Amino acid sequence: MELLVYLIKVNVGILFLYSFYRLFLRNDTFFRRQRIFLLSVVFIAFLFPLVEILRNRLSPEAVSETTGLPMMYLDEIIITSSGTPASDSFSLPQIVSIIYFAVALGLIIRILLHLISILLVVRKTTKTELYNTSIRTKEGLQTPFSFFGWIVLDPAQYKEKELKEILLHEQTHVRQSHSFDMMLSELICTCCWFNPFVWLLKKEIRVNLEYLADQAVLQSGCEVEHYQFHLLQLSYSKAIAQITNHFNVSPLKKRIFMMNKKQTSRQSMWKYTLLVPVIALLAWFNFSLKAESPIFTPIQEAMNETAPIVEAPTATESMPVNQLQIKTIEGGELVKGKPLYFVDDKEVADISDLKSENIFYVSVMKDTMATNLYGERAKDGVVLITTKKANVPPPPKLKQIYPHAQVDPSFPGGKDALMQWLSKNLIYPTEAAKHGIQGKVFVRFVVDETGKVGQATILKGIETPAQSYSYTDSETKEQITVGIETFKAGAELLNAEALRIINAMPNWVPGKHDGKAVNCYFNLPILFRL
Repeated sequence: MELLVYLIKVNVGILFLYSFYRLFLRNDTFFRRQRIFLLSVVFIAFLFPLVEILRNRLSPEAVSETTGLPMMYLDEIIITSSGTPASDSFSLPQIVSIIYFAVALGLIIRILLHLISILLVVRKTTKTELYNTSIRTKEGLQTPFSFFGWIVLDPAQYKEKELKEILLHEQTHVRQSHSFDMMLSELICTCCWFNPFVWLLKKEIRVNLEYLADQAVLQSGCEVEHYQFHLLQLSYSKAIAQITNHFNVSPLKKRIFMMNKKQTSRQSMWKYTLLVPVIALLAWFNFSLKAESPIFTPIQEAMNETAPIVEAPTATESMPVNQLQIKTIEGGELVKGKPLYFVDDKEVADISDLKSENIFYVSVMKDTMATNLYGERAKDGVVLITTKKANVPPPPKLKQIYPHAQVDPSFPGGKDALMQWLSKNLIYPTEAAKHGIQGKVFVRFVVDETGKVGQATILKGIETPAQSYSYTDSETKEQITVGIETFKAGAELLNAEALRIINAMPNWVPGKHDGKAVNCYFNLPILFRL
């Protein structure tokens, strides 16, 4: 999701900046400034989305050394009624991803082939000196070209005056490192090939480089008419490769027009100030578009906060828990007002009968973590109390949090092995399938520093509809209505199956940070679909 949002921002940036160039700067004769602006389009478009990403990664909330767990997300698992889970291998997003990377790979191969063709040509050339300039000559070469430090041509095909013009032109390309611009434009097209404005930008970069070379030739004292006629003579020659700088690059008509155009007045420089509101608009767009899906937003916000672990209260005499001042390990009052109380996973309204000596441990959730999971009624916080009767171990006192471990935990054998294990062990509950009950369950679990999987909890289960639930039978095509109680029972079966399969997992390879094993949270969406 984050990569997708990044690409969207990059391409929107290119669209806005290129449109600005096209509207205000394209017909100016400030060719050097145009070159700087066109290169800036690329760097601004690719860098400005990183501001929001780095801000999120380096914010105090993300790197604070509070008690908690690193959190990572696993790909969604789809469970069919046949009991066979499958990743979204053939989902629309992944099909689009495959097409995107396939085309990008094809364009990279194309660039490599062009580079190889250039090297093969240069390999067959002879290094020599011409007018105190180092060049490479190749007999029969129809199109002179330059590529980084190489100037390749066949001197025998041109008269002395024409040869000097070609040499001045290609020297400008080499001296001003125009091949860098060409390679950069090719790489941008590889990353953003689906954006038509990227290809237009590439064209503008190429033509601008020729404007600069033409300007250098004319400023050296060459006759304009003779130079333009020379260009027309070479206009039909075939290029060696598109990533080289060619003496006769098209569009020739536009180049000749710009040679004859009156120089743009310096008073027109005010137009560049209009770039400020464009960048401001991009900044607004950058911070407004988040790398979050609406389905995941409440879960992600809840996971960004950690339920502080509170040591079991100690007392020399029995006293009601609601008279205790619940504190964090660091001290300080944790909850005020009227929090929700859960005793052994059951919500209770009255805890006056609960004695402190019966408490095994207490944990507390506050703010968005509480309200996202329990609604507005938990605005004053949630107190989770486990009694000694529950006979469950308290959560471990976790070490310093790392938002992302340097080495993530992994299932033995990798993701494919995880899918194979799930395919053998995960089952679609029969009663749920019988009544057409389906939905998505968000499960959170911990891979501790020993690799053990545990503490599986339902972050968000299948929601019960407010009224009766209806679905279409796949065989009879009839509309079948299911009562709320029946739906609720089936949903509980799906939730229970999701927990069962997580708790049954074998040990993972633990995550590591600075060479030491760490505890890591995982969030796994499981989609039960008929």
